[in-house]
Amino acid sequence: MAYEPVPMLKGKRVLITGASNETGPFVARAFAGLGAGLALTYHKDKPAARKVADECDALGAAGVHLFQLDLLNARQCASFIPEVKAAAGGVDIFVGLAGAGGSYQPLLEIDSVQMSEAFQGQVA
Repeated sequence: MAYEPVPMLKGKRVLITGASNETGPFVARAFAGLGAGLALTYHKDKPAARKVADECDALGAAGVHLFQLDLLNARQCASFIPEVKAAAGGVDIFVGLAGAGGSYQPLLEIDSVQMSEAFQGQVA
C-alpha cells in the first residue's frame, strides 16, 4: 500500500547511503512512498540493493538510482558526488546510514582499528 505523497517531499532528491541493509531499506521505502526520487548506495550486496530499488519503484519513487560505494575508498567517494549529480540532478536530502567495522560487541571490547574504521565510514 503506497503512502499519500507529502507535497513538500514529492520529487525531492534523497541520497541514502547504506540503503541495502539494516535500517536503509525501511528509510528508502518510506521516502519512495512519499514520492521522493532516490539515489541509493550499497557496498557489496547488489542483489539486496536491487531488491530495495525495485520495491521503491513499486511504491512510487520519482526515479531510483543505484550506486556501489565503498566509503573507505577516498577516490571512489570523490568521484561519487559528480555521478549522483549527473544521474539524479543533485541531492536535496542526505541520509547517512552506511557504516564500517560491522562489530556488534561491547564498546570496551572494540579495538582502535575497528573504532577507526567505524568512524571513518560515518564521516568519510
